Amino acid sequence: LNDGIEELHHFFSQPDWTLDLNGRSAPVRIARLDVKQYTLGVWEKPFRYHIRHWLALNEDNYALYTRLDGMVERLALLEKILQNQLVGLLHQLGYKPERPVEVKLLS
Repeated sequence: LNDGIEELHHFFSQPDWTLDLNGRSAPVRIARLDVKQYTLGVWEKPFRYHIRHWLALNEDNYALYTRLDGMVERLALLEKILQNQLVGLLHQLGYKPERPVEVKLLS
């Protein structure tokens, strides 16, 4: 991730933003560029988030979900899937949580 950020800084610091794509020149035009920095962490205090367009159920998870009888079991499965996805994202970003990531779906 850091290497990619450094490459972007280098690219945007150049006066000419033309890309060479297999010997073809392609000018790049940027209408707006915002750079934001976020602090990754797992806090003791819970945070409330709204998730939209979350794809929780791949083919295997969907099969498992449909085999579960009750809503409590299904909700627990969805919470575990989301927890695993968040921990995986943190791992991909190079962050190892010092405490467990907790998830509770409210609606």
